[in-house]
Amino acid sequence: METQNNESSRQDKRKQLFLSQVELLKTFRSRNAIDGRQYEVSYNGLIEKMKITEAELREWGVDRS
Repeated sequence: METQNNESSRQDKRKQLFLSQVELLKTFRSRNAIDGRQYEVSYNGLIEKMKITEAELREWGVDRS
């Protein structure tokens, strides 16, 4: 039970980190601190580095683009 709770907590933290990083990228983009291409590279790099799956993106309601 504790192992399951730890895994759930770890996944929740991972989700929150990912979502906060995406929001930060969106803020940079909206303020023209980065251009569209930089946003795409950073966004896709974040997905890759954090090993976010397509299923997780759908579950979290996040667009791939």
